[in-house]
Amino acid sequence: MFVVGDGQQKELFSLVFKAPPNTAIQPHSHPDERSCFVLSGLSYFAYGTVRDETKQKALPPGSNYTEPAGAAHFAGTREQEAIVECTAVGPTGMGHHSGVMAQREWSSVKFWNTRVSLLWEIASEFDWLRQPSVGSCES
Repeated sequence: MFVVGDGQQKELFSLVFKAPPNTAIQPHSHPDERSCFVLSGLSYFAYGTVRDETKQKALPPGSNYTEPAGAAHFAGTREQEAIVECTAVGPTGMGHHSGVMAQREWSSVKFWNTRVSLLWEIASEFDWLRQPSVGSCES
């Protein structure tokens, strides 16, 4: 779900997604550089063009990672779901590095090619995501 922007314009966007338990997000890359944070649950992440779960690092809530532009990476969950937020400057997209996407892949991955419908049930878990403005950095 996009919470800022739509990822299609040359502007800042942020998205939040929920990965159910036992999700396997196959190797892929994006044309944009992303900064991501684990909001809840336990996410697993690694870089590479071949999925190898032994290389994945466990990321508890509060962890952050980057997805450099064009760098292949893969992720997923195990026993518990994870909710992750990523921010970048668009336009975005996704290139697959392993052929077919996993059957248990999180359903909103298709937003890179078609606009995602808003999943407010995720945002309702984090009230601050629904705020029109969370403050300013101006002094």
